[in-house]
Amino acid sequence: MTTKTTSVSTDTNAQETTIKTIMREHLGLWHIIGILEQLQQEMNLQDTPPDVLLISTIFDYFEHFSNRVHSGPQEVLLYQRLNARCDDAREVIAKLEIGYQRGHDQLQQLRQLLETCAANFPEGRDTFSYELTGFILALRKHIKKEEGVIIPKARQYLTEEDWQAILHAKDQHQDPLFGTRVREEFKALRHRIVSLTPENLGGLGLAHVNPSSPASETSGVAPLLQLENINASYGRIQVLHSVNIEIQRGELVALVGANGAGKTTLLRTLSGLHQQDSGRILFASQDMHSVSADQRVHAGIVQVPEGRQVFKALSVEDNIQLGAYSRKDSPEAIRADLEHMYETFPILRQKRLQAAGTLSGGQQQMLAMARALMARPKLLLLDEPSMGLAPLIVEEIFNIVSELKRQGMTIFLVEQNAAQALALADRGYVLETGEVVLSGAGADLLKDEKVKEAYLGI
Repeated sequence: MTTKTTSVSTDTNAQETTIKTIMREHLGLWHIIGILEQLQQEMNLQDTPPDVLLISTIFDYFEHFSNRVHSGPQEVLLYQRLNARCDDAREVIAKLEIGYQRGHDQLQQLRQLLETCAANFPEGRDTFSYELTGFILALRKHIKKEEGVIIPKARQYLTEEDWQAILHAKDQHQDPLFGTRVREEFKALRHRIVSLTPENLGGLGLAHVNPSSPASETSGVAPLLQLENINASYGRIQVLHSVNIEIQRGELVALVGANGAGKTTLLRTLSGLHQQDSGRILFASQDMHSVSADQRVHAGIVQVPEGRQVFKALSVEDNIQLGAYSRKDSPEAIRADLEHMYETFPILRQKRLQAAGTLSGGQQQMLAMARALMARPKLLLLDEPSMGLAPLIVEEIFNIVSELKRQGMTIFLVEQNAAQALALADRGYVLETGEVVLSGAGADLLKDEKVKEAYLGI
């Protein structure tokens, strides 16, 4: 039976702090819904294919909100207390739970329709747009029900003890609505969306290539990187022989080969740490022949070296911040990126005050990657990131690389683990004794009999 308790006796600060937290998350949802509607309008009115990466990232945000925050409303302390205090709220909360499940199912359908639309545009656009409109309307209705029914009832029926308990839960990692970790996760997702959103829609306009559109089909756009007939030697021993490689913006390109094939030499040459004998390196159409190694970092070529090479005597945080030495933007932006590194690599936050030399091999690899990412690379060079690491850590490193790829980062992955590298890559090259002997789509190279025999043990 419902028992009414007026909000007069409650701790107003606890109540208002809690409600402001909910409303801030809802405000983030409203903004992102607005971006999605504008993208839908551009697709329909301007006959523009959908931005698969950005829309997929928005779907990730909605799905994360549903799975993480409301995997079941009964798990949220506010709903638990409201269920106990107000009979009328139970029916509403039960309907919200059904809505979350329907929304999850709709998102899976929308992801498939998005891929079909992008691959066959303009075919499939009407179906995708129609279902997207229905999803947005349901989401708006859902949020309004929380704001128009749940929050007023919470104000009316929850006691001072309830609000204090909910406020305390706000700073607990495990609470799925207010937990610190949850809010950090949403902050990171919103940052990614803002970065990818075009400037005319109020975002930062990070350049990216849609995963559904192979970079090779991007007509009229020069590759981000072109290696033309690169030759390089150590003394009288020639290591690289007329190497030709192209990398388009947004691609992940893998270079595989046995030890001694010249993979690391190629990366050192590309980074400016080793002088080529002949040939041209073009980065963003600029000839890099006379550009020093440090200036190449300024230009956007950033390497995670083989063997990590962290500064062992310095703290983890100092190592990460050193990655931003070439940047000229504000301290606030650098601090925001530092926080993003901690969100991407949570173990580094835990170890941030320790000397880097005390970390395990896997932790040092994550530190080296975080340090490189602080430079905001246009081209990230990864040299044998799995070397010497336990299988579980290797899997985690490749998961992180996969996430960077999904965000639209251009990556050149040099890796002896050919199976995992080619499975992840858009395209790949096989290097033998300094020569490119095979190239093609990553999936195709995985099926190649020569690759299977030489590098996959099949």
